[in-house]
Amino acid sequence: MTAVYRAGASEVAPGYGYGCADRWSHVPGSSARQWILGYNHHLGKRTKLYAAYTRIDNGSGVAYGYNFKGGVGYGQDASSLSIGLRHAF
Repeated sequence: MTAVYRAGASEVAPGYGYGCADRWSHVPGSSARQWILGYNHHLGKRTKLYAAYTRIDNGSGVAYGYNFKGGVGYGQDASSLSIGLRHAF
């Protein structure tokens, strides 16, 4: 679930997700939660600065996340931060 709050040229977008796989898979600890916080600042009609942070809290029996540099192990949490400038041509 996400929402967007706008104030002038700024937007804040918080979000939350919950995966309850252990309810149907019958594997203990196979659920995860994800938290998201994003921010956009519009510099013009076609250009914006953005930043986003996300964190995944894994249960002990899952490894949701990223698959680079070894990925995420079972029960380990993952997080990422992105910052950038976007221009639509």
